[in-house]
Amino acid sequence: MLVKDALKRDNNNLDLIRIFCAISVIFAHSYYLANSDGAQEPVQSVFTFTYTGSIAVKIFFFISGMLVTNSLLTTRNIPHFISSRFFRIFPAFIFVLLFATFIVGPLLTTHSMTSYLKDTLTYSYLFKSSYLDMQFFLPGVFEENIYKSSVNGSLWTIPYEVASYVVLLACYMITQSRGRIIPSIICLSIIALPVLGWNKLIFINNDNADVFLMAPCFALGALYAINKDKIYISPHAPIGFAILYNFVSDPTLKHMLFYFCACTFFVYLSTTKIIKSVRIKHDVSYGVYLWGFLIQQITFRLLPDINLYLNQVLCIALSLIAGLISFIAIEKPAMDIGKKISNKFRY
Repeated sequence: MLVKDALKRDNNNLDLIRIFCAISVIFAHSYYLANSDGAQEPVQSVFTFTYTGSIAVKIFFFISGMLVTNSLLTTRNIPHFISSRFFRIFPAFIFVLLFATFIVGPLLTTHSMTSYLKDTLTYSYLFKSSYLDMQFFLPGVFEENIYKSSVNGSLWTIPYEVASYVVLLACYMITQSRGRIIPSIICLSIIALPVLGWNKLIFINNDNADVFLMAPCFALGALYAINKDKIYISPHAPIGFAILYNFVSDPTLKHMLFYFCACTFFVYLSTTKIIKSVRIKHDVSYGVYLWGFLIQQITFRLLPDINLYLNQVLCIALSLIAGLISFIAIEKPAMDIGKKISNKFRY
């Protein structure tokens, strides 16, 4: 099936894949946020360079690169793109920051209420994070947890997601009348730079492969969308990447091929009959991702003695509920506002 056909709503179930990825992040984090009793994260026990959560994030970025690029190329409307992306990302993101700052913080801080509310770190967490200078500490919050250094650690990826949109938009504005060759070359260059050791030349200026390999995954998704009438969604791509993974020795290239294999496999999986048969009414994946880590920290703070597996089940269930509430009460209304604004810019 060509990518252009796979992207049609009834021909895929990417919503289910994204929800699975969001749950996978919670599952993976539980080995570091809860009482694991020495249990090792399953994927990391086999592939020491990664773990389930990292793979899930790469799949998120690949799917996002493909869908968002396809949307931009279809509408060819810059104000529409900016409006739709803003209202999809920020309302739910800002709300979870507000909830952590003014509900979770005052209830669970070890400081007095007065001390907490007077502390500049409280407002630094809220305001700096709101404009994507991510802060992870609230005064006295989760100080007795296993993982003391973060209130909501999963939010670190949001600035990179937004940066991906900015780079995509910039590339579109530069190349919009130049066919698919130059955009494809840009995508291939972003993919190649980390392998050449030049990852700091792209927008992710970080030595951590978990971070700088997100850009190639987004770029691969964009490449799929740019060439949607040329590229097929099939098992051949993940099989090909898996074969190459076993033959190359360069660590960065090897890891990239591993993630590409996972990304293309799960997108192919989304087009299979059995996966398409599971219809999802609400795409709660973003809400689950936003709330998962915070819920895990709260759960350990209140129920520190429950075992790992009960912790996983409880946190996943609570995160799904939070994700559903987030979608119905915040994300969907915000997207509707975004659509109304976007429609004013259609031409």
